[in-house]
Amino acid sequence: MIKSYAYCVIVLRPVDTAQMYGNEPQVAQALAHFLKTTNTPRSEIYLTTKWNPPQPLAEPGVDSETVYRELRKSHDLFITEHGLEYIDLALVHQSRPGPQGRANHWQAMVRAQEEGWVKDIGVSNQ
Repeated sequence: MIKSYAYCVIVLRPVDTAQMYGNEPQVAQALAHFLKTTNTPRSEIYLTTKWNPPQPLAEPGVDSETVYRELRKSHDLFITEHGLEYIDLALVHQSRPGPQGRANHWQAMVRAQEEGWVKDIGVSNQ
C-alpha cells in the first residue's frame, strides 16, 4: 500500500482539473512548462479532467457527432494548444438529463478513447 501511494505521488504526479473549476488553461500551461523545463516524460504525469457538457448537447435531436466535436474542442486545450499528447482520465463531470443526452455524451467519450487521445473514461457525478 505505501509503495503504491509513493509511486502515485512521486512517480505519476497526479493532476486533477475540470472545466467547472475554471483553471484548465492555467493547469495546461503549467504542465507543459513543467514537462519542458524538467525534462519529465509525459508518462509520469497522470492528468485527469472533467468535461461539463453544455445543456444544449442533451436536448432531443442533437446527434452524437456534434457532442463529439464539442468534447474534442474542450480537450484540445491540453492536447493541441499545450502539446500534452493525451489525457489519462476524462470524466463526464455531471451527466445532463435525458437518456439520449447521456448516451451521446458516453459515445463521444468512447470515441475519444478509441482514437487514443483519452486513455480512460468515466463519470464523476451522476
